[in-house]
Amino acid sequence: PSNPGSCFESVSATNTITPSNCGDGTALPTTDTIAKSAPLTAPFANLRQGDAIFTCMRSQLTDVDGVKYRLHLPSAAEWTKAADWGDVDMDGVIDQNAYTGGATSIAALQATLPADGATYRCHVDGNPASPYSSADANTSNCFSRYGAENMVGNVAEWVLEREGGYVLSDNGVDGISYGRSIPTTNGTIATLTFDMLSALPLTNGATLYADYDAYTAPTTTDARYGLRGGAYDSTYGNPGRFSIHVNSSEYTKNPKLGFRCSY
Repeated sequence: PSNPGSCFESVSATNTITPSNCGDGTALPTTDTIAKSAPLTAPFANLRQGDAIFTCMRSQLTDVDGVKYRLHLPSAAEWTKAADWGDVDMDGVIDQNAYTGGATSIAALQATLPADGATYRCHVDGNPASPYSSADANTSNCFSRYGAENMVGNVAEWVLEREGGYVLSDNGVDGISYGRSIPTTNGTIATLTFDMLSALPLTNGATLYADYDAYTAPTTTDARYGLRGGAYDSTYGNPGRFSIHVNSSEYTKNPKLGFRCSY
């Protein structure tokens, strides 16, 4: 059920399971859900960051020797590394990537116009108005140099990134950005310079290719949590490898918001 407490009370009082109190059966059981990679599978979505964290914690990989590796929600640095297009000199042209079907223009792979449902690029144009499943032919060129699929567009992705008062908190994994101040206003990849490790805007950082990627700042000094990559539309900023949206609360959930696990 989408609200176990309300559902329990309703069943106890009326002996009836109603959609208004117990949901429609589509909510994931977050106490035992695990994540796995599989073709033609819809992305995990509509889950809070805490749900994503615990789902990854319960998931694991097993190698050919039977050794098991526990997973976790990726840090900003891990996510940024996995999403590397293979643009070695940051000029917007992919130099090293065997997965993009020969496409070398980041701008073309991240193009939002014209909207269509057939071009083999990242799903960033809002057509269709829903995410693609993994291994869908329509996004067959949207792969990082490491073979990670749909990191740009499709659904925005939670990472282990939290701030309060425009200062980043420890993420519990690498502490790379702990205590760092972040910009208080929005910016684009063309107007900001970036820390290449965490992809955070940084004074006197690296100058990147001029493309659609953008930074969305918190609109409050209350705690806000980080999303990466953008969705299939502009709900969470312009989609891109260096797109950062730091304006979601811990309770945010949306069909355009998902996650992946790291190890």
